[in-house]
Amino acid sequence: MKRSIVALPISASMLGLVLSCGSPAPTVDPPAQTFDQPTSQPPTIKTGAPTNSRGAIEKEWLELAGAGCDVPSDCDVLFSIDAPQSATECLAQLPPENGTLLAFPSILQTGTKFDPATYGAFLRAFDFKTIDASGYTVAGLSTDASINCAESDTIPANLAKNSKYSGFVVLDVPANAVTLTYDPFGDGGWEWKLNGGII
Repeated sequence: MKRSIVALPISASMLGLVLSCGSPAPTVDPPAQTFDQPTSQPPTIKTGAPTNSRGAIEKEWLELAGAGCDVPSDCDVLFSIDAPQSATECLAQLPPENGTLLAFPSILQTGTKFDPATYGAFLRAFDFKTIDASGYTVAGLSTDASINCAESDTIPANLAKNSKYSGFVVLDVPANAVTLTYDPFGDGGWEWKLNGGII
């Protein structure tokens, strides 16, 4: 599976990028983010982006990532994840199993060549892991607690091609996690730094 990155972090005005095939980007009502073309110059695209020792592409919060492409205009899926916030309205009778319930704001856009049979569900909690400072990986971030918060399941499991989505990924994150990993294809995926631990 081809993965690509955009080297510049995205601002709200940049978020309406490239899959419209020459037509203007549709307007999206707040608070949903859009993929707007930058006004000054297009972002720098790195094809064959370098990977770390785990085979992952390291990302900044709100930096675009793509799958099934070498450049964003050809991506089957284009997405970004923002820094976490505390999940809300979680069921009190279901305490976190790993540490802390966090909601990661996320947006994604599917391209005209997107095939649900190839991608299955995208940005689902079961494809995320964390890594602690000693290098130990923790899976199982989707727990009974994490699927019962206000932000849970706000991105549909069944995605349509040429569509935009905005919502959250809710994860049950260990307190000592320093890296978040999303690896839906088993090829290393993408990683984000968690600022030396959650709490």
